[in-house]
Amino acid sequence: SSHPGILRNAARLAVNSRNPEIARKLANILHRNLLSETDENVKGAVIKALAEMGLPDVLPELREFLLGRSLVQTAYGTRLKIEAVRTLARYRDPVAIALAEEVWNRSSGELNRVAGEVLEELRGKEK
Repeated sequence: SSHPGILRNAARLAVNSRNPEIARKLANILHRNLLSETDENVKGAVIKALAEMGLPDVLPELREFLLGRSLVQTAYGTRLKIEAVRTLARYRDPVAIALAEEVWNRSSGELNRVAGEVLEELRGKEK
């Protein structure tokens, strides 16, 4: 579905799932065009749900979301990326560390600062 309310509810319900296929389908919502604040709310719910699920299977999709140029460079697009970077600390996987480092190396401003903090936190958990 493309109805924002249905997508937000699907994200909330998916939190209790540990099914990688559900997580990947949810992650695919992140690749839709951002057209409005409603889309931001849906994508924010998806990012939170994926973090709660904590399945490393979705890290490639999260990487594409964070590093791809698909998002219009808007204030809410940047907020979503910052929110997504913060959630990397929830994934117990070396890929999450590599992704945080990649975002840190390729970003600037607030996104760079947050990626650095998350990277430090993840590296601390490794020890």
